[in-house]
Amino acid sequence: MAEAAALRAVRGCLAAFPREARELGWTESIPYLDGPPTPLEFYREWVSPNKPCIIQNAISHWPALQKWTSAYLREVVGPKVVSVAVTPNGYADAVFQDRFVMPEERQMPFADFLDIVEKKVTSPNVFYVQKQCSNLTEEFHELVCDVQPDIPWMSEALGKKPDAVNFWLGESAAVTSLHKDHYENLYCVISGEKYFLLHPPSDRPFIPYELYQPATYQVSEDGSFEIVDEKSADKVPWIPLDPLNPNLKQYPEYAQAKPLQCTVRAGEMLYLPSLWFHHVRQSHGCIAGPGPFPGLIDLYGSGGGLVEYRASLLASRGFVTLALAYMAFEDLPAMPEVLEMSYFEEAMNFLRKQQQVKDTGIGILGLSKGADLALSMATFLPGIKAVVSISGSGFNSFIPLKGNGFTLPTHPYNLGRVKTSDDSCLVDFSDVLDDHRDPATWDCRIPMERSSARFLFLSGQDDMNWKSDLYCQDVVQRLQQCEREVEFCSYPGAGHLLEPPYLPLCQASIHKVLGMFVRWGGRWREHARAQEDAWHRIQAFFWQHLMDSDIPKSKL
Repeated sequence: MAEAAALRAVRGCLAAFPREARELGWTESIPYLDGPPTPLEFYREWVSPNKPCIIQNAISHWPALQKWTSAYLREVVGPKVVSVAVTPNGYADAVFQDRFVMPEERQMPFADFLDIVEKKVTSPNVFYVQKQCSNLTEEFHELVCDVQPDIPWMSEALGKKPDAVNFWLGESAAVTSLHKDHYENLYCVISGEKYFLLHPPSDRPFIPYELYQPATYQVSEDGSFEIVDEKSADKVPWIPLDPLNPNLKQYPEYAQAKPLQCTVRAGEMLYLPSLWFHHVRQSHGCIAGPGPFPGLIDLYGSGGGLVEYRASLLASRGFVTLALAYMAFEDLPAMPEVLEMSYFEEAMNFLRKQQQVKDTGIGILGLSKGADLALSMATFLPGIKAVVSISGSGFNSFIPLKGNGFTLPTHPYNLGRVKTSDDSCLVDFSDVLDDHRDPATWDCRIPMERSSARFLFLSGQDDMNWKSDLYCQDVVQRLQQCEREVEFCSYPGAGHLLEPPYLPLCQASIHKVLGMFVRWGGRWREHARAQEDAWHRIQAFFWQHLMDSDIPKSKL
């Protein structure tokens, strides 16, 4: 009894400690500094209290910000052989199944690496220049003159010069798994963006560690990767959890941890104190060029109209993107009696004929009604390589879809189940559709099991428009029963309208076609975090699957 009481007391203290630590100085977001601090300010305000910050205008004088284009890097480093980490999945130094797996360290000309990053040469693997031990000064000394390897105010504050200065360049699919370092870090971003998820040291009691047999990825004769154990090495303590999509059933204590997320943009510097846990992603490393580029079709929901802002943002990220209206726009009826697959086929063929579009297959991005149309396109049209479904379903909703020799009926619904709140007059459609698990509704299912495309499903658990999370779980299960690999991310607290990051949460608005105030759901902080994560996942997914020539055919 005494031991149990003591254990409960210890657990109570551990649970209270992170909250008390935040109250003493750690905030809910990473603060920004307008310029570099003095050595005394830096030590007193940040190093001593072990607090991270993002510093702007600290590296604006570095020549690298203007000089480091693809052409410049090719000219200066060019054919020089450098060390590159290669993995099949983008995770170097990470837990895979029951092993801690390190990347293959491949020696290759830097120009060949740039060809892969810029997608001039396609590879199913993920390449990342990430070698530690001061690779900037050891392997890329030609670039040292473009930066400042010794930050004077940092060196004076710590009383020593940097132990290592590293140069990292890679694809968006390259991910640094959650871990901590025992030294002070400054991350300086020259091009693109870095996405950090951070945990203060006080969250350590809730972050799982396990011991793993170390191993290394090695390429076999047929080009595939095999995992080879480092038999003489001791087991490695590492974190098995993905903080972006944690398995809380397996690691329930992690629910008590409170991560911070931040984006470090080109020209900015992140001070990351020692012992802070960090998980790192990045935007695509490709530097703008003449193309060709992967092609996307962007479909929004049943509100209709031509919605172009997401397509514009994707275009700025290196995708030729066609925003496609299919109802309630110009001569398109507000509520069509039927949608014709030939309309979407014509749009896809138009996109594929553009000179700047790669001939490696088209990607489709759909939200809500646009998501089930995206699945139907991948099922019934050739040339669709990858599909992202946001807040969608696996059945045809609200408008019949007619194709060559088939018609998909609409999923049964009953408008008598519409609920309207007395105080705000907001309309709740979440119970309108009949139970999708009822076999009587299955004739409206989209047979995407026939498609060879790759699928990514994203949904919010606070969707108040319809039960998209439940619908996505169902379609994922259907595909997995057919032994299909599928990606699925369900976001706690996120609503129906998962938009690009930094767009404000819209919990309710007028549905343009119905003319009613409808609820979309979502909680402020959780929805914002979900939008940041989803935006990265969408881009990484399309870059991964639209860059080789294995174009799937339709399977009617």
